[in-house]
Amino acid sequence: MIVGEALQLGDLKLARVLAGEGGLYRKIKAAEVMEVPDINEWLTEGILIISTFYSVKDNPEAQISMFRKLIEVNGAGLVVKIGRYVHTLPETMLRLADEHNMPIIAIPVEVSFVGLLTILFETKFKEAQSEEAQLLEAVYKLGEARGLHHFLEGLGNLTGENVLLESEEKRLIAYANNRVTAERQAFILFSQPAKQTRFDKRQVRLVFKKAEAGLRCSVVIGVPHEKEHVWTSVLKKAATFLEEQIRFLLRKRLYQVNKRADEEKAWMTELIDKNDVPEHSSIRTLINKTGYFGFLAMRRVAGAPVEKEPISALFLHQLYKKLDRYFPNATLFCKDGNFCILYTFTRDQSRAETISSISRMLKELEEQMNVLFQVGVSLAYDAITLAKQAYLEARTALEESGETQKICLYEQMGFERIMTKLKNDADVQAFAENTLKPLESADRYAGEALLHTLEVFLRENGNHSKAAEKLFVHRRTLKYRLEKMEERLMVDLNDSEVRFLLYFVLKMRK
Repeated sequence: MIVGEALQLGDLKLARVLAGEGGLYRKIKAAEVMEVPDINEWLTEGILIISTFYSVKDNPEAQISMFRKLIEVNGAGLVVKIGRYVHTLPETMLRLADEHNMPIIAIPVEVSFVGLLTILFETKFKEAQSEEAQLLEAVYKLGEARGLHHFLEGLGNLTGENVLLESEEKRLIAYANNRVTAERQAFILFSQPAKQTRFDKRQVRLVFKKAEAGLRCSVVIGVPHEKEHVWTSVLKKAATFLEEQIRFLLRKRLYQVNKRADEEKAWMTELIDKNDVPEHSSIRTLINKTGYFGFLAMRRVAGAPVEKEPISALFLHQLYKKLDRYFPNATLFCKDGNFCILYTFTRDQSRAETISSISRMLKELEEQMNVLFQVGVSLAYDAITLAKQAYLEARTALEESGETQKICLYEQMGFERIMTKLKNDADVQAFAENTLKPLESADRYAGEALLHTLEVFLRENGNHSKAAEKLFVHRRTLKYRLEKMEERLMVDLNDSEVRFLLYFVLKMRK
């Protein structure tokens, strides 16, 4: 309700506007009768003050000061009984009213303040009921949303405030709008609030009664200050609907992610194990269409813990989004804790463009989820029978990348490039297995311990002190193990050529 509309109600029809007529558009958010000298602390935005000016009847300066404060807080206007205690108002007040479009309205002495407040409150109540019904209808209409993102975005558009979907540990699962608050100063997915704050009355937190796939959530919805009471009522009435709809859309997202992950894992496993796929498979069709393909091997080296289901599936959803943006039609699967990705490209796409796409994808993942990846990149191929070779190249590049190296290209490798090719040679593999077979033991743990000891010893170039330190064992223990290995392998570990051969064999075995 605006001031101009209020002047058409009950006894307010008898009122006349003394000044500030340009402000009749101002919205009335509250109405109060105030007869105390100092009303500054009670003034709020949109308030309509009703007064006889009894407490300041002999003090024009106090009248002006109060009116200035009303202007400062962006009030709705001032209603004064002229003729009861004051007969005129200071010219300065009237001038300020016109300058700032702040209405000053005079009402007859016989008009009852109680009657004015009653008609104003009744009208505001009917307005609120009507607005609440409209907002409630708009919230229920969100049931048409296609996905979780669209649902939260729609709710955020209605409130104009943040909408946060959080886990029980307050990890951010999804959100709409990103206004910085005392609690959330950054909107990093799967992160927790920067600090815990006391309850904010401008937020409504709906804790879900049921868990979804083992994940118990809550949705935190910011409410606009000027409609705090209306929105709080709307959200409480729609609480069951909001929970059921969000849980349904979350379930839908998890199903879609897991379905894609299972399908792509099956395709990729067949491709790598058999080095081929059926003639009419989607991967073969895609490679035939684009002409070229390569592999990426990605390892997560930093970020929030996302290993547990269903958080891991939600993390995978975000990874799919980035992958689909930068490498359309790419296929991803998880193996040995790493993400392996088959991507395709056309003849006119350069190597530099591929690296640029990887860099931009990694940057967005870091910005949005505070997660860091290292990536190994294979060479490009045009024959599907070389898929396993490309896969091994990407993994080799990743394994040999330095700690600070984000992207490692296989063509930048030297010795490791040759080693990868040798790993695919059946004769080399047989030689490696036969050479190390004497170290195998009936006790699997003992055999693995000997192999690990040998690997560390060789990596430290035969230095007993450094090897013992790395293994966290006494030098006598290391010496005993080395003598045992020399006996079983029938070699002299002091011989540099023997150490080179064994290092080569270990690399082939891996």
